[in-house]
Amino acid sequence: MLKPVSSSRASFVKSLYSRSIKYHREALSCILEYRSAAHNQFPPRKGIWSKFYEEARGKYIHKKLSKHLLERQKSLCCYCRDRIFHGKNSNIEHILPIKHYPMFAFDYNNLALACVTCNALKSDNDFYRVKNLSGNYKANLFDCLHPIFHTYDEHVDFLKLQTNHIYVRVFRFRSSLGERLCSEHLKQVSLFNIKEQANPTVAEAVKKLGEHLDGKPGYESAASTLKRLAANI
Repeated sequence: MLKPVSSSRASFVKSLYSRSIKYHREALSCILEYRSAAHNQFPPRKGIWSKFYEEARGKYIHKKLSKHLLERQKSLCCYCRDRIFHGKNSNIEHILPIKHYPMFAFDYNNLALACVTCNALKSDNDFYRVKNLSGNYKANLFDCLHPIFHTYDEHVDFLKLQTNHIYVRVFRFRSSLGERLCSEHLKQVSLFNIKEQANPTVAEAVKKLGEHLDGKPGYESAASTLKRLAANI
């Protein structure tokens, strides 16, 4: 099921220099200029996002966009749903990575906020591998959970175990869209969290969690992964 795109883009645009019409227009001009350079030129300029951020105006827009996305996502990472804090443990994420889709570097529907762990682990990986690519972003078929167009809870569940000493997360897909995200990204997020705390206490907790999930629909892959991991911590 596709989630309707709200008018949040308009609210973001209005937030740019709301007290100065002159600066507001300059900010819009800056966005349009760079978007045109990314979308209309061939081949697209892959370094255009970095160049944009290096400019004073671009850095200001980047900061405002981060705040806007934080509010839009209710302070949750677009992929793993971990809590994020503006400027502390988050990055603006290009859902379709610039390396493969530089033309969408400035498309509002391609921008989300991800925790630093997800942003780093995803890097330039392309979960979507869009076939019959269209220059109209929304006209493309996304066969992996898209943070903007799909409702997360309809496609992915996650179980979190946290004590004073350990923090373990296991993700379960509820649809084919969620399955690809779980297998190609969220599985790595779970492993990263566990390996970061590798010790006997964690190994025992991971083993018990794997046993608990064993045989439960949708958790088969997670259970086997946890069992293998517990044996090697």
